[in-house]
Amino acid sequence: MADAEADWQRQMQLHRQFREAADRIGLAQGKRTWLLHAAAWARRSNAPSTMADLWVDAVALPSCLARPRPQDFDPDPRARRRRTGLPAHVASDPRSIPNMLHALRAASLNVHVVRLGDPPWDRTHLQVAMPVKGRMPLRGHR
Repeated sequence: MADAEADWQRQMQLHRQFREAADRIGLAQGKRTWLLHAAAWARRSNAPSTMADLWVDAVALPSCLARPRPQDFDPDPRARRRRTGLPAHVASDPRSIPNMLHALRAASLNVHVVRLGDPPWDRTHLQVAMPVKGRMPLRGHR
């Protein structure tokens, strides 16, 4: 019984340390959740985790679950906020999700990203507010 208590105390200590480190660098809640779920996944599997392994679907709300970028752990706040560009093969493909999103917005449609996959340009769920009435869901994948 003493071992179970010591294990629980160690687990709580690790969670507190994780929260303190995440607070120090300002890690978003969705990225904190990804790290915790990925750690639990790593105890069961040697394979790298995917969104579908950590979540109920291959897409999720970014505020709920998002893969942290390497720059999210940089101590410099400006480096953490810096945007990363799209890979060349995504930017050059006219039918890629970011380019289709841009085309829909250029056509004066009100488009919102509802859920993102991992990586975000690979799979997404969009919602388009139609000009007349109603909304139309769109699902995009590579």
